[in-house]
Amino acid sequence: MLGLVLGMVRFGIEFSYTVPPCGSGLEDLRPEWVKRAVFDIHFLHFGCILFLIVLIAVIIISLCTEPIPKECLHRLTFWSRHSTEPRAPLPCDVTEEAKTPPPTAVCPSEPAPSGPPSLGRKLFNLICGVEERAGAPADASDPRRLMTDLERAKADADSLHEDPKQRVVVNVLALFTMAISLGMYVYYR
Repeated sequence: MLGLVLGMVRFGIEFSYTVPPCGSGLEDLRPEWVKRAVFDIHFLHFGCILFLIVLIAVIIISLCTEPIPKECLHRLTFWSRHSTEPRAPLPCDVTEEAKTPPPTAVCPSEPAPSGPPSLGRKLFNLICGVEERAGAPADASDPRRLMTDLERAKADADSLHEDPKQRVVVNVLALFTMAISLGMYVYYR
């Protein structure tokens, strides 16, 4: 948000003060600070400066906030993706005056029951190949619901396993697709 605000401030100042055309002989009415702070800095250099400002802000804010507990990070970071330990839920911010979170809370304990899917949702499911289960709700017949937290964590870690042959095929096809795209870009440029 800091980068957006600073960029919009520069954008507003740059379009608020017009530059007199070259050779027109018109007096430049822009304040001196606007000339130095906005118009003397090229927009690409401003982009680099803005990147550094946002980077410093991210580092400072990250160091000033409390880190997420390690037991909540299992399989959420690259380094812990193969962890078989159960992940604890992220703590919710619940105020003292309201002991129960409102319906729009960040961490609801159970998903809200929903009615029959809308036409748009049915179309989305049809396009994406998602099958709807008739009868019981989807989560009631889910075999994962019967698993313990440790079994569910083991299944989640195992789901990341990739067959080496499939990995090679996917990587070769990705390179082939990039080569075709690059060739088309160069040809039709």
